[in-house]
This record gives sequence, C-alpha cells and structure tokens, in this order.
Amino acid sequence: MRKKSIMILGAGLLQIPAVRTAKQLNCRTLVVDGDPNAIGKSEADVFAPVDLKDLEGLLDIARKWQKEYGLDGVFTAGTDFSASVAYIAEALKLPGIPYQTALDASHKARMRKRFSDCGVPSPSFKEIGEKDLRYLPNEDLRYPLVLKPVDNMGARGVVRVDSWEELQTQIRQSLRYSRSGKVVVEEFIEGPEFSLDALVYKGQIQICGIADRHIRFAPHFVEVGHTIPSAAPVEVQEEVIKAFKAGIRALGIDPGAAKGDVFYSPGKGGVIGEIAARLSGGYMSGWTYPYSSGVNLTEGALRIALGEDPGDRT
Repeated sequence: MRKKSIMILGAGLLQIPAVRTAKQLNCRTLVVDGDPNAIGKSEADVFAPVDLKDLEGLLDIARKWQKEYGLDGVFTAGTDFSASVAYIAEALKLPGIPYQTALDASHKARMRKRFSDCGVPSPSFKEIGEKDLRYLPNEDLRYPLVLKPVDNMGARGVVRVDSWEELQTQIRQSLRYSRSGKVVVEEFIEGPEFSLDALVYKGQIQICGIADRHIRFAPHFVEVGHTIPSAAPVEVQEEVIKAFKAGIRALGIDPGAAKGDVFYSPGKGGVIGEIAARLSGGYMSGWTYPYSSGVNLTEGALRIALGEDPGDRT
C-alpha cells in the first residue's frame, strides 16, 4: 500500500506540531517555507525553499512531488496562507475548499460582504485605499472605529480610533500593513471577545474549543493570553457559537478548519470579528487545545486535508 504524502506550508515553530502529527499518521511530509533555514526544516521528510506567496512556485513544486511521491493533501496552520493551500488543492483536485472561498476568508472586506449578504452579524464597514484618503466621509462615521488592513492577520496594523483627527493619523499606518494597500474602517464592538476553532466535514461543524481572549495595549489589540475553557456563562457561549457556525456556512468552509474571533455584544448577541479558513495561530491549536482538553485538533484537520473523516474532536 502506497504511503500517503501531505504538503505542509510553513516550517516555522507553529507548523512543527502539524509535521510531527502527520508523521504519526504515517504520512510522508513534504514541507515548504520561504526561509531556507526555517526551524522546522529538519522535521520534514522532504523540504523545499519556496515563498508561500508564490502561487505558481508552490504549484510547480506540488506537481513535482505529486509525480515523485504521490500527493494526497495540502495543509497549513498558523500562517496567512490558507489561500495558497486552496490554490494548490483546487489545481490538483485535492481535498479542500475552493480558492475563491479561501480568498473571501483571507480578505476582511470580502468576508464582511459575504456576512452581510447572508445576514450574519458582523461590524458595519467601509473599504478604503490610499487614493480614497482625501475623500474620507467624516460626516458618516460614528466613533469609536477600528482600522484593519484587509489582508493581514495577528492584529498587525489594527487600531482603535476615537476621532476624525486620530483616523487621519492612524489610517496611513494601518495601510503599511496591507499587501493590497487597503483597509477596512469598521464599527467598534463593545463586549468580550472569544477565540474558537472548528473542524468542518460533510456539512457537520465540530466546535473544538472556545477561549476567552485577553486583549491589552489599547488603542491596539494585542492578545496577551486566554482562558480555556471559557469562563463566560453558558448562554453567552451558545450565542457566540451560533454566530460562528453561521459565519462558517456563509463563507462556505467545507471541508476544512475554521478559526473565529467572535464578540458578545449585549443587545446584539454574537458578532463575528473575523473567521479564517485554518486552525488558530499562536500556540492555540498546536499546544493549548490538546494540553487543556486532550483533543488533538491538528490531527483532525490533517485527516480532513487527506479526505478522511476527522472523527470526534469535541
């Protein structure tokens, strides 16, 4: 029987659990990273230095490996590059979400539009580029607001603004963190924020964990820690999970993994901050969830990427 092979995007510290777990599943690990000296390089069975933004370069090496070893899936965790994963999977007819779905989940304005079209609660927003700065509609804005680069993660370039003057000062700073040169100016949601991970397979959404996020260093949004399991009342958690599931369905994430940042707003219930089509970054999916619950979330997500049932991971 042929040994299965999986391509893993990223060989940094946060991808090491995925590489090790894939080996435990008796898979050959084919790993790429833009850094030829990435810390996880030695963990891989086969390694190639490829920029994770280089879609055609990634596809070329994937085709090479497919011919040489066979290729059964493609995967990432803790990176910005779920769209790169989907691009390869779609081109090579491997398990995964459509490329356009991954783009929607990687671009905050596209994501907000999908939520709005599907009636999923999320902040109201405007998308603004460099050329729009001179026409900022001050009279239409209600403060406080939040600035976010449309295509970045990890709260880079995200800042709260409380006045027209702050908006004018901060917007150019946020634009520096956007590869496409655009930001969203969105409604500030008052209330606690939660981090959730889910696995999605054949229409079934498994919520694998919910954590209270501890955000500090205003006006920026830096997560300094989290509490898992959540200490919030059960009814609050239920509202947050309900919104998260609605957001996953609106984006069309199936099969795959989803990571959500969801607020609870008194009077509004669960409100989606954002949803990524991947497992959570930081140390959440690779360490916090398994250590706190005994659930190997990464194994479930890898099985989905290989076209297999993830099993019960709740």
